[in-house]
Amino acid sequence: MSFLADRLARVKPSPTMAITALATELKAAGRDVIALSQGEPDFDTPANIREAGIRAIQNGETRYTVFDGRIELKRAICGKFKRENGLDYEPTQITVVNRTASPTAVHWHGIELESYFDGVAGFSGQGSRTTPLIVPTDSFAARFTPPRAGTFIYHAHVDDLRQIALGLYGPLLVLEPGETYDPATDHVLVFSQLGGGGQGVVGLNGAASPPPLELRAGVSHRLRFINIGIQDLIDVRLLGDSTLLTWRPLAKDGRDLEPYHATRRPATILFGPGETYDFELSLPRGDYRLKVDAFSDFEVMVRVR
Repeated sequence: MSFLADRLARVKPSPTMAITALATELKAAGRDVIALSQGEPDFDTPANIREAGIRAIQNGETRYTVFDGRIELKRAICGKFKRENGLDYEPTQITVVNRTASPTAVHWHGIELESYFDGVAGFSGQGSRTTPLIVPTDSFAARFTPPRAGTFIYHAHVDDLRQIALGLYGPLLVLEPGETYDPATDHVLVFSQLGGGGQGVVGLNGAASPPPLELRAGVSHRLRFINIGIQDLIDVRLLGDSTLLTWRPLAKDGRDLEPYHATRRPATILFGPGETYDFELSLPRGDYRLKVDAFSDFEVMVRVR
């Protein structure tokens, strides 16, 4: 009694393997054959690659790598282009893995990159090569070289109202070469709806009642404001008691301002979805308030010590 399905009888041997087997037989018979069936080159692996493989095995580097490859390899490739071609590249590849039950796509908002990787499913791209949906359990690797430092955003670009409100968004910070991010003086403030599409509760950094913002006195701080709310203008004012304070704008939508625009002014902004602002602020010791007016209003204590 057979336990195999009848349809297995319709499975034929691989034509590729059949051609490979024939090429092997002809070589054994003394024929000069170049086999092109499996995509293998007709020369041995170069010695330096064999030696590197042996070293990797001896060093225990025999496990699966992350989706988008080892960072050491990316750096080595960037070093090669720098050394031999005079080209500067950062090994920037972001792999989005969909572990939800719904298709999605992720858009890199405000940053210039090749259309295919821009994350607008079914539209981004060129010709027949368009950005696919990221279906559940699948992934998509976005590759780009940031053209400049600045404050940018990533967010869902499928079923936007629901997926963004449920949290598929975040800041994307690009720093100047050699610069290190310091959370003690560089503060990201992301405003968004929480838990549902359309008008609803507005929060800061995912919280409806945000904790106090702690700053060091007499130190220059960078405040990065991001509005990823859904159809909502955000009105922000920085107050000392009832007095409006001042700050200096540094950048708008990921681009540094010209010096004649980067001048000290009242600490207030009204900005819409998808906009970003960077401000420079230095305060003496004391307690201040960040007053936010939106679909739902709230205040954030600013403690300077």
